[in-house]
Amino acid sequence: MNLFEEVKSLEEELIKHRRNLHRIPETGLHLPETKEYIKRELEGLGLKIVESKTTSGIMGILENGSGKVLAVRSDMDALPIREQTGLPFASANGNMHACGHDAHMAIVLTVAKILENHRERINGVVKFIFQPGEEKEGGAKYLVEEGFLKEPDVDIILGIHVGNFIEEVDNGQIGVFKGPFMASLDRFTLTVGGKGTHGATPHKGIDPITISSYIINGFQSIVSRENEVFKPLVISIGKIKGGTAYNVIPDIVEIEGTVRTLDEETRKFVARRMEEVSTYIARSFRGESKFTYHFGYPVVVNDEEITEDFYKKTLKVLPESDVVFLKKPTMVGEDFSYYLKEVRGTYFFLSSKGKNPYPHHNPKFDIDESVLWKGVLSISNYIMETLG
Repeated sequence: MNLFEEVKSLEEELIKHRRNLHRIPETGLHLPETKEYIKRELEGLGLKIVESKTTSGIMGILENGSGKVLAVRSDMDALPIREQTGLPFASANGNMHACGHDAHMAIVLTVAKILENHRERINGVVKFIFQPGEEKEGGAKYLVEEGFLKEPDVDIILGIHVGNFIEEVDNGQIGVFKGPFMASLDRFTLTVGGKGTHGATPHKGIDPITISSYIINGFQSIVSRENEVFKPLVISIGKIKGGTAYNVIPDIVEIEGTVRTLDEETRKFVARRMEEVSTYIARSFRGESKFTYHFGYPVVVNDEEITEDFYKKTLKVLPESDVVFLKKPTMVGEDFSYYLKEVRGTYFFLSSKGKNPYPHHNPKFDIDESVLWKGVLSISNYIMETLG
């Protein structure tokens, strides 16, 4: 039985894992039921187990020989969304795997089983990292700080994302990208202060709503007039809160939003300029402002050599039409970036659009389970080729 046939023989088990995990979604850094499921499966394979001291993160380690150390990471957490898919295995606990993390876990568990079956062909170490808190808390940072990439030190790390948020790949295709692939994920908050008054007498107050409108336009001018056109930059306002009555000018307006960039230089420049723009516009209208920039996940930067190697090795088990180089990066963020700041690696995309594809983080989001085996095959083959 060759590797393709072995992976296909485990497809039913792969889908069973995905559905079992889909039924028990948990959010944040502490996922007791999900962790217990993963731990039971890893122990059943006879792998060495390492557990996070601060989160529900857990790692299985396969050791055989003195070769390189490879790692593959799966996120574990779900979202606080009430599922509306109508699937027979839908969640009923108020949370939902609406971003594909259930499939990621199923893929990596199946990879672990295949590699354990071929332990004698592996010269080195494989770490199977299951990480909570990707959606919000930056769980990757916790595991890096706890030493999940150390003792022994990881040489190469792989990560996978399934779903439909990259439109240029067709269902079942694997998309790879060299260099900066996914944007930094930053958040900002802004409070604009004025002086409340009756809406009929605006001259007696200082209108923070008007000030806020000028600041928002000023932020977009940073994008269109100060940022180099070939450096992607997104500034989006997601929340504006101000006022309690239609005829009263409020004292304050609260604004919250996100910034996405693909390089650190732009990231730092934007943070500084947004504070300057908001401060001086507010002052020009006799108001005041308080701006706070929260640096979140860094840019996901795929190692070019590792990505090329992954592409070439994957072509040995999948046709050229199934593995493509993406033409452009995405402004979606991912905390896999914390691993890539420490070690070389690549993060790739497997298009798995459901029958009626809804966007990620939607209560009707679903995936096409029939293509998940390609994620198992590509990762298993790369590790076996690299450590064989």
